[in-house]
Amino acid sequence: MKDERLDIYTSIVPNRRQLIIQEMKYYAFIHYGVNTFTNREWGNGKEDERVFNPRKQDTDQWCKAIAEAGMKGVILTCKHHDGFCLWPTETTDHSVKNSPYKNGKGDVVREVSESCKKYGLKFGVYLSPWDRNAKCYGTSQYNDFYIKQLTELLTNYGDIFMLWLDGACGAKADGQPVQEYDFERIWNTALELQPDIVMSGCAPDVRWIGNESGKTRESEWNVVPKFQYDQQNFAANCQTDDDMKAFQKRCQDVMLPDMGSREFLSQFDEFMWYPAEVDVSIRQGWFYRRCLLWNPHT
Repeated sequence: MKDERLDIYTSIVPNRRQLIIQEMKYYAFIHYGVNTFTNREWGNGKEDERVFNPRKQDTDQWCKAIAEAGMKGVILTCKHHDGFCLWPTETTDHSVKNSPYKNGKGDVVREVSESCKKYGLKFGVYLSPWDRNAKCYGTSQYNDFYIKQLTELLTNYGDIFMLWLDGACGAKADGQPVQEYDFERIWNTALELQPDIVMSGCAPDVRWIGNESGKTRESEWNVVPKFQYDQQNFAANCQTDDDMKAFQKRCQDVMLPDMGSREFLSQFDEFMWYPAEVDVSIRQGWFYRRCLLWNPHT
């Protein structure tokens, strides 16, 4: 007897961008910024720009080591939650242009992107949606602000293989209104400026495995139930979309031990190809820290 549901599962195939990233297999994520110099995991956005003052930064050495490890690309945290930009952006003063690094003429994003070219690596960018420094955060103007930053990164540094997004929104901790991120606009802008770009995290091409320890399920599947990309691991009471509510009701989040077996998929009617990315730090936390014990909020 023919299994019609099996035909449905096997008919789901990757898009062109997903094939690009799956063929790469292995790439590096560099967390670097003001937190590197403050011994913090999350900056508060109030850092003095002068704290960013690397004296022996050597992006060629970074990329040489990455290439020798067999990796195919690099993703740089161009802006983390603190809002400090590693390129001389026109959108804010909270950037490398007001640091002592190269007398304010430095551009870490350009240096890393050029080192990537030198060592045959693809270059990608992480641009945090959460910005603890931007005065317009929590307002409708912030989405325009973010798109301007994204446009700078995707038009001034050559080919970008990946845009890594997360859904971090700590507005309540800062006493700000909750920011509604316009992810649809972000995705569309990215594809318009870089048609081959792969979007990961709160994005349509690659999903996060759901934790920062690198521990994933015993078996991994590419075909999973359809759900909203931008809300893939949020608390159930934050969901508004019917598909996502159903997913959360049955699944809770993307850390479930089973996300793609035939038994699990039988509970759903719509599916998508959504491969998982296992990103894991080589030490405690993501940014360099001198101490062994850390609190992500300090």
